[in-house]
Amino acid sequence: MYESLTRKDKTVMSIIQPLENKIDKIEKSISILIESKTENSDNKITFDLSNLIRENNIESLETLQEKIYQLLYDIRIYHYWLIDEENTGQRVYFNKRFNLELTQNWLDSLKTLVQSFKWSKKIHCEEVFKDFPLSKYNKWHNEIEYKTLFELYSIYNSLAVEDKSRLVNTVCQELNKNYDKSESQKKSLVEESAEDLPF
Repeated sequence: MYESLTRKDKTVMSIIQPLENKIDKIEKSISILIESKTENSDNKITFDLSNLIRENNIESLETLQEKIYQLLYDIRIYHYWLIDEENTGQRVYFNKRFNLELTQNWLDSLKTLVQSFKWSKKIHCEEVFKDFPLSKYNKWHNEIEYKTLFELYSIYNSLAVEDKSRLVNTVCQELNKNYDKSESQKKSLVEESAEDLPF
């Protein structure tokens, strides 16, 4: 039985790894609790739970931060394999920088989007960034997983108002990583040349 559990089988490892993580977390919590012992008298032990709560809050925050960054990364970037090597590419390009208001509008628009495409596995990026400054996208990797968008909206929707505005800052920064300055310059050059025409 031990051999069947420890061999390098992917299914077994996918079952054991989460259990290992949970056991490690329990062990860490118990040691923090024991370290926080404040009083030991008359067969009673008193613990200060503030350290344990603070530690759990920090872990929860870090987990949520990692999740948000991964979701935004999956919206902006795609993965592909080339000769046994994983590579990445930019999925979408914007010709205008996102500001806080535009970002908040985009996050709010995800509600309608996830409701409209509830039975879809993937959504084309033209739909995801409809009415937003999408200038171009990758021809072959232009769809975004429904689950990614649904999870991002669920996180956004579950936050308190002040935390929503903080998330808007983060999303704005991440989306602006796909700002294509050359596209913006091309657009302004075309507009200038059109103004110079005599008719």
